[in-house]
Amino acid sequence: MLHYPVYALFGENLHGSEIARWGATGVAALLVPVILLWALTRRVRPFLIAVAALAPFLFWPSMQYLLEPRISELAVRGAMPLLIVAFLAVAVSSRGSLTTRVTGGHRLDVVTGVLCGVAVLVSTEHGLAITLATGIVFLITPARGEETRERLLAVLFFGIASIVAVLAGAVAIAGGGWADALRYAFVTIPADQFWYFGVPPNFPLTAWRGFLGSVAFWLVLSSLIASVALWCLRRLVSESWPVLVLVMYGLFSTATILAILNPANLATLGRTLLIAAAWATVALLPRWEPIRRAPRTWAFAAVAVWLVTVVPASLPHALARYDDLKVRDPVGGSYSGVGLSPDWTQHVAGLRDTLGPKPDVWSLFGGVVEAEGEAMNPTGVDYVFHALGQGRDEYMRDFARRRPAFATTPRLILLRGEGNENYLHMLWNEHWPWFRELLTHYVPERATPFSLIWRRRSFPVGWPAGQELQAPPAGGDGGVVLQPPTPRRSRELLSVRVEYKAKNRLGAVPFFGRLPRYLIYFEGTATPTPASLPPDRSVWEFPLFVSDGAVPRVRPVVKNLLPGAGLEIKRISYSEVDLPETVIRFMLEEGL
Repeated sequence: MLHYPVYALFGENLHGSEIARWGATGVAALLVPVILLWALTRRVRPFLIAVAALAPFLFWPSMQYLLEPRISELAVRGAMPLLIVAFLAVAVSSRGSLTTRVTGGHRLDVVTGVLCGVAVLVSTEHGLAITLATGIVFLITPARGEETRERLLAVLFFGIASIVAVLAGAVAIAGGGWADALRYAFVTIPADQFWYFGVPPNFPLTAWRGFLGSVAFWLVLSSLIASVALWCLRRLVSESWPVLVLVMYGLFSTATILAILNPANLATLGRTLLIAAAWATVALLPRWEPIRRAPRTWAFAAVAVWLVTVVPASLPHALARYDDLKVRDPVGGSYSGVGLSPDWTQHVAGLRDTLGPKPDVWSLFGGVVEAEGEAMNPTGVDYVFHALGQGRDEYMRDFARRRPAFATTPRLILLRGEGNENYLHMLWNEHWPWFRELLTHYVPERATPFSLIWRRRSFPVGWPAGQELQAPPAGGDGGVVLQPPTPRRSRELLSVRVEYKAKNRLGAVPFFGRLPRYLIYFEGTATPTPASLPPDRSVWEFPLFVSDGAVPRVRPVVKNLLPGAGLEIKRISYSEVDLPETVIRFMLEEGL
């Protein structure tokens, strides 16, 4: 609905897709905060001052996740909550308080509830955050002369309207599959945020010490202080309660840091605090007596400080953002005018040459070539990271049943994080049955700069080689020793099977019951990333790459912010995988 008109206008190709993504992100990241500031100020001079105070900070490195179309277009998902706050600011500005709720019945509650329901559908966890923030503020911030009963009724009308809007929107969008769509968005994805995404090489929040020493702690503390201050100012400044909704929304949007302590999960809170600070600059500071006595002097001083500090600090980041948007290596053909690096040009050409115009291919990460050839995976999952919950097993079964002629997997260069984290091993650990099927029936055919192309064998390799061995436990905390029985090569691959029982006294508590991470760390191996065990299963398998001469050990570890979690290892067994030398060589080259 948002992207497709622009995509269609510019030719329904890669060019149109990129213009739609970057355009929507630019509008959401830069224009929507400006709209919100206008709704909060409603006068030209305060509005311009607030925009001038806010604008430079939008280009700081910490805001890059909002300026670029990544993290599922974070800026776009965060736009609807800001527009809801703008609506609330406009709705009460003429009466100076929440009195519209008393004089106009519950129309404001119902309309706001509908808007929040739409936000839940288009903004997912950000929609939930703005809905929760608005409901709480409606409850704790009474209008003039409003009784507790009226506040409770307001929250009731607001909640019913939100739920009806979510259900109606889901039916309109997904038809008969509305229940599955809502279950995937609000049950399956949250359930997998912790054991699947929130594990190394990501940065899971598993110890309070790590939180108290982080930027996240200071941002959360700042938002709590700001919330208390805004609530205390609710009678002095009428716009303070919409700003309170804004700050509380930013606070609730950071719930995802409990899964991954990632700067991207803090960008929204940082932006809401900056907007609140820009509003406070023009709404609260002029009420301070020294400023009221000498407004021109203070204004000139503020502008001087702003020009000397904020602008020089922000200008390099703004120029860097502009430089990122410049087209450097234009590609001819059907995508004339789109800038791709030489490596990406070679990557796309290699895929086209090998797979052909109508490829029979299964790609872990589908892209432009698969879209051109209408060869997206029949499961409807274009990225393997989206095959969550029971869909993970279905993804594996569909791959084995379909038997495509080719498969493509990402190379390490594509799955290496900004801090050199190795996400390729994480992928193998969490989708080992799929990779085991791949190694059994496919052989590497060609490498592009970013992908490996596998061709299906005429006959499968034997799997596994030798008998399955049960690992004897080692004493103390030394873990469990795995000793391959055959003569060693330069690199061996073991298939490890763990039978276990995850324990958690808080397991029935929504959200917090998912906090524990049940990890298997490796020692003496070439696998840098621990394997994560799903808490709702009892058996899990993963690969282990062992270097020549090493004695591999596996060590179970439970990490949790709250007490009461444990892991019972019932049995660990493993078998040695006999792979052709060509595949062994490929693994060495890929850093596996």
